[in-house]
Amino acid sequence: MTETAIFSQWQHNRKAELYYARWDTGEIDIVHLDPVLQSPVWMVEVKWSDRPYKFNSELDNCVKFVNKNLGIAQRALVTSRTIRASDFMYKGVKFAFEPASLYAHQLGINLLRYIK
Repeated sequence: MTETAIFSQWQHNRKAELYYARWDTGEIDIVHLDPVLQSPVWMVEVKWSDRPYKFNSELDNCVKFVNKNLGIAQRALVTSRTIRASDFMYKGVKFAFEPASLYAHQLGINLLRYIK
């Protein structure tokens, strides 16, 4: 349900090239592709709990994705229930954690500004 709330916010932006990445051992909920290069630029792993912050191995799919797609320059964003951390490092990959509710709210505000 959290994924639906966040992804539906993005549907108001017609220029966003958003995809879902899936492979045998993992998945990433939201991936933005560069429209020309067709390579990942940023990603969001949508979680509704704080578990990945406490049990870092739950971020292994993100680490694998970032290491395979070196064009991702931004921190890997992981939504959470309550955790907010902008400078979290795991296995050499920089992460940012944001409560899903705040992310969805700020996303809505930003998209409304963009539409107007």
